[in-house]
Amino acid sequence: MNLVFPETSLTSSSPLHPPGFGYLIPRPERGYDHAIPSALAAEGPGTEQERQDADPELGLLGVVFDTASLPEQDSDSDDATTGTARVRFTKLTAMLGGPYASASASDARLVEMVLRRLSVHLGRPLPQPVHYVVHRNEESIPTYIVGHTARIGQLRRALRERWGGRMKVVGAGVGGVSVADCVKAGRQAAFEVGAQIRK
Repeated sequence: MNLVFPETSLTSSSPLHPPGFGYLIPRPERGYDHAIPSALAAEGPGTEQERQDADPELGLLGVVFDTASLPEQDSDSDDATTGTARVRFTKLTAMLGGPYASASASDARLVEMVLRRLSVHLGRPLPQPVHYVVHRNEESIPTYIVGHTARIGQLRRALRERWGGRMKVVGAGVGGVSVADCVKAGRQAAFEVGAQIRK
């Protein structure tokens, strides 16, 4: 979910969020299987924090402070009178779903729940967004089954034995989880294959 809030100043005494990339919400201490039922039961097991964080209808996993990550996208030129940059908008991305079920709620309901939760997390009431977009990317992040790492090891051994190190397998879920991990693995694979070809 992308949220866009009204104009704020980079030097404001009360910015919408603290500096930084954002935050992730940790896995519930007793696991998702315990946390989800506890969120449904008023007097069920789990702490009050687990019940709040494990709202199965919302499933908030984390928030990215987009404006802090790429402020150049949102800044006007420096204000000539104050010498400070003005930010036209404050943008946040809320990540929802994962092991929780949030597909049943309407977009407007999800926005309402996210704003309420973010207000608690950020310790301040949030203004209504001037724009929001909810992207429903179902089954977009794979969950690896038991033995995944061992199977990747077998695949790498088979490629090494069959191709002598001239063929590699890289990508998300093979040796890392981020774009940076994929780039790093691709570069390393290119160097290693290049060295094999030159032999």
